[in-house]
Amino acid sequence: MLVLLALCGITVGVGAESVAPGQGERIELELLLRHPKQITAELRTPSGRSLGRFEVLPVWEVVRPLVVGVPDSLHRETVLVFSSVDGRRSVLSLAEVMPPAPLPPLFLLRRVEGRTGDTVRVPVRASGRIATEQVEQAFAPAVRLRYRVLARLNRLPSLRFPALVVGADPQPSRWLSEVVRVDVLQPPRRERP
Repeated sequence: MLVLLALCGITVGVGAESVAPGQGERIELELLLRHPKQITAELRTPSGRSLGRFEVLPVWEVVRPLVVGVPDSLHRETVLVFSSVDGRRSVLSLAEVMPPAPLPPLFLLRRVEGRTGDTVRVPVRASGRIATEQVEQAFAPAVRLRYRVLARLNRLPSLRFPALVVGADPQPSRWLSEVVRVDVLQPPRRERP
């Protein structure tokens, strides 16, 4: 028997027989920072306002090794449970994380900013003026992804890294700071009569 509760925007399976034991993995920021698939992304609001630039890693790159062998028919029923250092949890279905998800969840790893003392070269026009766009581009790290979150935010919530960001949610209720673990839970296999 599977009972689903909607609690603060999180869907949780309840009942001992509802979910088969899964496998999990500890999340360590140092390892994520060395992951070859990390990229620089700029988070933007629905109106286009920047929330900042971050080194990010798609959640799929972390959970892919944990879900090898899960049949396609169970992708919507397989649950990923992310746990933070303070015990909070966030739940996503495997289908929300897998490509080609339109707005896949990300791990924010660290904020990317210029440092005092950085040298930037910007060409000067013949008129002696410098184009503002060129200055901004020179100071900005190479942004490989523009990630437009659907949540209407005035500013980015206070997050400690690694942070889980679910951009497809209209509210940041499943965003999670200091993620330390992900567990994969699958529905029990049904025996055919």
